[in-house]
Amino acid sequence: MPTKRRVFKRLCGIAAPAIAVAWVAAQIAAIYYACGLTPDSDSAYYLGLAQECVAARQAYPLPHHLASHPYIANPGYINLTAGVMAVCGNAHSGLWLNLIMNCSLLFVLYVLCKRLCGTQTARIFAVIFCLIPSNTFIVQGYMSELPCELAAYAALLCATGRSRRALAAAGALIVAANYIRPVAAIFALPIILCLSIKRAPWRSWGAFAGAAAAAAVILGAANFAISGRMFLFSSTAGVNAIMGANDTADGAYRSDVFTPGREGHIPDSLGYDVFRKDSLWKNRAMEWALGHPSDFIALIPRKVYVQMFSDSYHTGFFRETSAGAITADGRMSAPHKRLVVLESLPYYAVLLGAAFGMAFLLGTRRRRHLAMLLLVPIAGNLTMAVATVGGPRYHYPVIPVFCLLAAIALNQWLNVRPAPRP
Repeated sequence: MPTKRRVFKRLCGIAAPAIAVAWVAAQIAAIYYACGLTPDSDSAYYLGLAQECVAARQAYPLPHHLASHPYIANPGYINLTAGVMAVCGNAHSGLWLNLIMNCSLLFVLYVLCKRLCGTQTARIFAVIFCLIPSNTFIVQGYMSELPCELAAYAALLCATGRSRRALAAAGALIVAANYIRPVAAIFALPIILCLSIKRAPWRSWGAFAGAAAAAAVILGAANFAISGRMFLFSSTAGVNAIMGANDTADGAYRSDVFTPGREGHIPDSLGYDVFRKDSLWKNRAMEWALGHPSDFIALIPRKVYVQMFSDSYHTGFFRETSAGAITADGRMSAPHKRLVVLESLPYYAVLLGAAFGMAFLLGTRRRRHLAMLLLVPIAGNLTMAVATVGGPRYHYPVIPVFCLLAAIALNQWLNVRPAPRP
């Protein structure tokens, strides 16, 4: 009679590809649905910037973006979207690009999990990843998380290879990911740790660091040629920092700090560009944190809570679905909160499984290196939330880490053999 493990192994071999196909079909349906809705919030903002660049036939940022906008917003993603729109001739092409990137991301993650933990765990991971709603509905928005995550995890995959060419590709991909969204630095740390654990020779270190430096120089030079300013990523650190360090901060995104008379207000008459504003906001946030250390520390639990509370940020992609979601004081309305909690149930289950998975890795001496590799991006993600503000979508880059830990826990449970009967 087949054992429980053998039966589950066969089921995973069938279920993983079947669920992946259904997942792709669900994404296609989600995109068709999104094409009839009106983008809102950051999704609308990024789309508008891309459309401006297409109309001007120039790369982002345009001169007036630098002169009068509050910050440079994820330039790698804006230029990628603008390029696709210019080639395809319509805005919806950005959503179909999301489908391609999301499927590519699943493939990259599957191969990475297979290298780290074996085929069985990788199949379980694929099933878990496809069952989380945000991993399906992310294709509906014009957002930078998806391409950033694809580039970052592709870099991790390259770093697990043995050739110096793969490590060079990892270095270049990390720079590209950070240009798309300035959170990819947290993925450079696991690569460095991986090289240290493997006691990589100096040539391997040189391949990774040299490629990253070369990519940074090329990118900086390209941006200087486009805009007259040299930069490698967006300038959103200051705006996020001041929202998380002011007299009325509550750990989440609140724009009232920018009203006249408040800590974040910078009069237009001063004529500050995006870089000057970013520097000023960071300085003001630092001054507030140092002047109110107990208040800043008291905000940390709230920031972590907001960051990890739900996995349903896609409900804010459209005006039609976000109407009535937020009350006048900036809180979630009761009906919307119930919807968010309901949609986040798979995410909560994954977090619980991830806790068991991490406990198993930390309790097994041979697996502690893997535990450290997986803990680094999680710790980095939460550190960024503590330094700025928490946001439901900001934990998206580490969702695959949680899925892998949950897959490890489930696979370990299947491997546990019952004690022999006396």
